[in-house]
Amino acid sequence: MACEARNLSTIPEAEFLSFTAAFRQELQHQNIEIVRHEEGARIVLTLSEGLDKYVGVVSVQRGIVSDTLIELVAGNVNSHNDQSVPTMSLHKELMLSEEDPLVDADVYRYMPNLLDVLGQHQKATYEWKENRWERVYFKLLPRRLAAKRDLRGVVWHSVDASGGHYPGEACRSGMQPWSCEPSTMYLRPSSVDWELVENRKLPPWLSAAQFETNGQDALVITGEDGLARVYSQGPEAITTIPGWGSEIASTHSGCGRGWQILATGKGDWSTPDSVTGIEIDSERVTKVTESVDLPGPVITLHETASDKKPDRDMAIAVVKNLHTGFYEVYRLTITCSN
Repeated sequence: MACEARNLSTIPEAEFLSFTAAFRQELQHQNIEIVRHEEGARIVLTLSEGLDKYVGVVSVQRGIVSDTLIELVAGNVNSHNDQSVPTMSLHKELMLSEEDPLVDADVYRYMPNLLDVLGQHQKATYEWKENRWERVYFKLLPRRLAAKRDLRGVVWHSVDASGGHYPGEACRSGMQPWSCEPSTMYLRPSSVDWELVENRKLPPWLSAAQFETNGQDALVITGEDGLARVYSQGPEAITTIPGWGSEIASTHSGCGRGWQILATGKGDWSTPDSVTGIEIDSERVTKVTESVDLPGPVITLHETASDKKPDRDMAIAVVKNLHTGFYEVYRLTITCSN
C-alpha cells in the first residue's frame, strides 16, 4: 500500500514525524508493505484535533471503496498549542424557559426586541418588555403529520409572513390564515446562502454555518458520519475535522479574525452539552474560547437570520434542561479579551 500522512493539528513537527513513524512500523508488523506509489490501495493518515484531544483519522482507499477509522490519540491539545489559550470570551444568556417542547427560536431581523419560538405544534412570539420576554402571540398550528421525536424544525419570518418547517411539512401564515402542507424543502439554517450549499459535494449532513476567511465566503457542515467538513471556493472539502458535535453556528464578533464558529460537544441527548468558540483559517482550526456548559443537550444552534452578515454577532441555542425538563432559549455572544 501507499501511505500518505497529513498533519492538520498543532502538534510540533518532530512529534508528528515520530507519530507517523510508529504508524508505519505498526503497518509493517501487520505484514503490510509500504510502497512509494499507489498500487491498488492507499492509506491516508491524518492527525487532527478536537476541542481538547488529538484525533487520528485513517482512510483506507481501495479503488472506489473507502473505509474510515477515527480514534482519539494520547496527548492534550493545550499542552502543545500556545494558540489554544483562549483569546476571547463566550457568554450565554438565558432568554426564555418553556415547559412545552421547543424546536427552534430566532429574533426578528429588523426588530431584535421580538423573538419567534417554534414548538412541535405551536408558534409563539415574545416581545422584550420591562426587562423580560412577554408572550404577545400564540397559535396552535394545523399540522397534518404527527410530530417526530427528534425535535427538528426551523422557524422563519419575513416582512409580511412567518412560518415553520418540519420534516416533510411546512406551515405558513400571511395574508391568509395558517395552513400546513406537505413539503420536501430541506431543513436548513435560515442565514446560510443555499447556493453555497448546493455547489458543494456534501455527504449527508446535519448542520451548516457560513463564515468568511481571507475575505472569501466559506462553509462548514457537520456530517452524519461524525465529521465536520470545511469548504472554500471549490466543491471539495479543504479539511475534515473530527471531535465536534452535530450543531454548529457562526458569529461575526469582530474579534480575532472577525468570524468564529460555535460548536457543540460530542455528548448525546441524555447528557449536558457545551459550546466552544473556534476559528478556522485555511486548514488550521484553533480553539479561541473556553467551553460554556449548558444544562442539557442542544436541540438546535444557529446564528440569527440577519440579512447582513456583519450583523450576525450572536447565535441562538435551544436546550432541553435535564434538571427541570423545561426547554430553554439561550443567546450566545463572543467578546474580545483584553
